[in-house]
Amino acid sequence: MPPPLGTYLALSPELGVFFAAVGGHTRPSISLVSPASMLRALITLALVCLLQPAFADERAQTQQQLDATRQDITELKKLLGKLQEEKSGVQKDLRGTETEMGKLEKQVQELQKELKKYVRQTDKS
Repeated sequence: MPPPLGTYLALSPELGVFFAAVGGHTRPSISLVSPASMLRALITLALVCLLQPAFADERAQTQQQLDATRQDITELKKLLGKLQEEKSGVQKDLRGTETEMGKLEKQVQELQKELKKYVRQTDKS
């Protein structure tokens, strides 16, 4: 049952007045939130709204850094590919050189054998 008319003026500041749905008259209502809490909430909301552009700038800067990093990674992959191709070429050349060295060693061994034969033949004569 609502309090008698005129008593809502003497109530504490937490009480407010609202329009009732039935009959259109006013009566006191107990507020669930104190004015100080609402003020803190309003200040917090205002700060969040004011800081949004700063967060957006940070996001844009972070996105730019990510894009630059992706570009660097792409360039490094290309460089790595070129280095691997060069390495393959050098390894191929090395195998060719080793093959040639093997052939030359065989030729040296054959020439030494021939030289020994020649020396033996000259010693016998």
